[in-house]
Amino acid sequence: MQALEAQVSQKENALNTLQESLMTVDERIARYERRLAGQSDSMLDSINRGLSSFTASIGEVDIFKIQAQLEASVENLLNLMMLYLLKTLLLPLLFMYLLIKGFQQIWQVNVADCSSHLQRQKQKKRLDAANLNRDTNSVFPPSNPAQQGALNRS
Repeated sequence: MQALEAQVSQKENALNTLQESLMTVDERIARYERRLAGQSDSMLDSINRGLSSFTASIGEVDIFKIQAQLEASVENLLNLMMLYLLKTLLLPLLFMYLLIKGFQQIWQVNVADCSSHLQRQKQKKRLDAANLNRDTNSVFPPSNPAQQGALNRS
């Protein structure tokens, strides 16, 4: 029984190899038929066909038409760039300038003076806070030695 199974498996393997060789033969026959019909599968022939179709399409192209399209597209691109610059940079700066001038005209206040006054107030608050912290530490010394060392360094 085992001998028969071994023979069946050998015959199946032989059948598989024959089917594979039959497929390769069929592929070769199809390739030869295409060659006889004037079609080719080789890489050089496909490159040659591609180049010949490219050169044929170049002959049909109107260079002056392409040049006119490029000039129009460059002009459109420049217009878009100027609009972008206008919207993102110039208009916001113009509105800020007009806002400052309007503020000065309505309330008779110079914005630069206001900003320097605010900076002086902030600096004064920082100095007051530092003085308060120093006075508080001199009245109530810290109980933690690490804090005491930090105070001595500053």
